[in-house]
Order: sequence, then C-alpha cells, then structure tokens
Amino acid sequence: MRGVSPLFDPRRGGWLAGLVAAAMLGEIASPANAQGGGRSTQLESLLTRLADRAAIYETTALRFACEEQVDLVEYNSKETAKSQRVEMHDYLLAYTEQQGLQPYRALLKRDARSVSRKEVRPDYAVPEPYAWNLLFTRDRQGRFQFELLEAAVLEPSITWVLAFHPVLPYTDGNTVEQWGGRVWVDQDTLDVIQVEAEPANQAETVEARLAEYRESFSFLGLKTKPRPRARRIQVEFGIERDGLRLPSRSLATTRLLAGDGRDRLASSVVQRYRDYVFYGVEAQEQFDKLRTSNP
Repeated sequence: MRGVSPLFDPRRGGWLAGLVAAAMLGEIASPANAQGGGRSTQLESLLTRLADRAAIYETTALRFACEEQVDLVEYNSKETAKSQRVEMHDYLLAYTEQQGLQPYRALLKRDARSVSRKEVRPDYAVPEPYAWNLLFTRDRQGRFQFELLEAAVLEPSITWVLAFHPVLPYTDGNTVEQWGGRVWVDQDTLDVIQVEAEPANQAETVEARLAEYRESFSFLGLKTKPRPRARRIQVEFGIERDGLRLPSRSLATTRLLAGDGRDRLASSVVQRYRDYVFYGVEAQEQFDKLRTSNP
C-alpha cells in the first residue's frame, strides 16, 4: 500500500544502544496521556471508539480465508543467508474454547492433476498478524497501558500513533499481550495501519542477560553463557477489502548481541498474505469443511 513505510531492513543493527536508551530514558513515555495514570479524556474517548471498531474485526475473524507465504531465513556471522525455505499455506482462523482464536494452516501441494492440502502447525513465535486488529477489543484493553503519542502521516492516511505497554510477561511470543510497541491507527476509519513491537520488557531483560554473558566464564575463548537475543516485529495492513484493513505482510527478526555492543542478524520470518475470500453466515458449512479438510 502506498504510504506505509516499507518493512525495515532485517540487517539493520544498532539494537543494543537503542535498547539501553529506551530503558534509561523512557523512550515513549507520555505520562499526561498514559492509561491508568491520569489517562486523558482524548485517549479515553479514542479507546472507546477503537473498541467499537475492533469488535467488527472480532466478528470477521472467522469469516475469511487467504493464502499465506512464509519465508524463513537463517543468517551466518556475515549476515548472509546460510539456509532459506519458503512455505505456502491455505490460511484461516478458527476458535476453540480451550485456546481461543487459533490459526489453521494447510500446506499446499499442486501437480498437473490435483491440489492437495495437509494441515501443518508451525511455531513462528509471533502473534497471528490478524490478531493486531483485535488489540483494542474491550477485554484486551485491560491487558495493556496505552499512551497517545502524536499524529502522523502515512500517506494517504492521517493516523494516531499510540504506544502500548503489556501487563503480562513475555513467554513464547505467540500472543499480542506479550509484546509492546507502537501502533498507527487511521484517524477516519480507526483501522490499524501498522504495528511495530518488541517483547515485553525486552530492554531490561537483554541488559540483564548481557551482564551475565560478560561475566560468564570463558573456555578456549568461548563463553559458557549463550549470547542474548533481541526480537522485533513489524506488521503492515496494506489490503483493503469490504471496508476492512487486512494484514498484507509481517516481518519478525532475531538478532544476537555481543558483550562489546555489537549485534548481528540471526534469523528472519516474513509472512505475506493475498487472495482474501470472505464467507457469509450461509456459507459456514463450506468454511468448516475447508478448515477440517485434510486429504
């Protein structure tokens, strides 16, 4: 979509300095607008409207299917790819009482005569991109502290930029409640345009692990403690369908940090989405058949 910033270069470094600065200076602090600590009337009103908009996305979550392409890359010490693979999936979301909203992925295999699907359950350790459309639902708002930072232009949209700070700790990375960062919201439609996030309390966690790494015992020039890792994700919502903004691509990167302040790219996961198809209530049987088919 024109105007949304391109996915950041996965090779971009300088993470350590940025992490430490964020921890020391409170990079996105704005107490006057902070939820729970004198939340402004403007923020209160905006969150109410965002909850109403998110409710529409909540009812739509089980009504679409699309195609997902996933590019997984591992990098060597020179930040060139040492292994790479591409996966193509039929993709949709399903709801279970035990786990809530969960993805269904079917690995596509085509030949000259047929197309077959086999369910797969990869763990990319990131939230499902569509889940960011549900960031502002009423039940989720209590799991974050929000700050209204500024207005910004992502052509052709004029957006509100909000910071979100999770209450829950980071565990496996698979839910939005474990991440904190910034979200760009269209001022007119209240749709999510872009998200940039890092694991909850990553700056403090990485700094503590770096201290342990620096102090760890060395044997034959090798540290006995593993190098700390830092993660980041960026999600873009560049597809417009039926009055909704849908995920177009997501990039997750992992960087290895060294005790001397250097860092390098270790891996990246890029997810791309296309060919969205929506199902009405009357097509639920066909939708369920697609979800449960496993030739």
